[in-house]
Amino acid sequence: MMRIIYLDEQEGQIGERRYTAICGFSLPVEQLDAFRSEYYPELNRIVCRARDPDKRLGSSLIVHKPPLIHGRDLLCEFEDEVKFQILDHLFECLSHFECQYYRLGYFNKPLDEMLGQTASRESRLQFCLFAFWLQFGKKFGSKFMFAHEFDREGIRRGLAAVDDQIGMHYVIGESSPGNIPVDYRNFVGHFFATKLDIGCQVADVTSYIANKKNSAQTPYGVRIGAYFDRIKDKFLVNEVITMKYGG
Repeated sequence: MMRIIYLDEQEGQIGERRYTAICGFSLPVEQLDAFRSEYYPELNRIVCRARDPDKRLGSSLIVHKPPLIHGRDLLCEFEDEVKFQILDHLFECLSHFECQYYRLGYFNKPLDEMLGQTASRESRLQFCLFAFWLQFGKKFGSKFMFAHEFDREGIRRGLAAVDDQIGMHYVIGESSPGNIPVDYRNFVGHFFATKLDIGCQVADVTSYIANKKNSAQTPYGVRIGAYFDRIKDKFLVNEVITMKYGG
């Protein structure tokens, strides 16, 4: 069973401390069509009711463009109660499939001190991605692939470096220098997606909710963060780390 892992970048704040993280959502490729088939029809009905509440839904159902679910400007075209109807439906659908979630990050200041002169947004993201590789790169156990938004430059550069290492291993074999942090025989590759890809949307909104769980300061934010409880047991990692180095 091949698994697709949708990766996303996250920059956030916990208290006064800013952090950078790599986040992800995955499910078996074989379940992707069933997930879409369950999610989109009811999403359309919710949107129809919200945009024309006096119209009875029947055979002349209007097909709307699916709204983008993005954490920072979450469904801003709808009233709050409609937002929560959509989120309720999304998380109910997710519960029916073999989903996994990931969020691995580092606080910026101590990480920058370690990175030294190379410290930048991109180098932080590449470090987070490398840490993700080290933790999970050899644990998927079957064929897997990554998908990420086209404009995620930090992810793209980090995965390109792994591509170089994989090429060396196929030429030189296991004796090639360095320890590649990935099960390269099961790694299918990484591919670009758009923000509208439902996998990218889920990766974004679930990482947003994971952050809100511990940082919400308003009743609305607390209600958003409460969705984390529905998926917390499916997070293989949900951690923002203070980097420590030296003696």
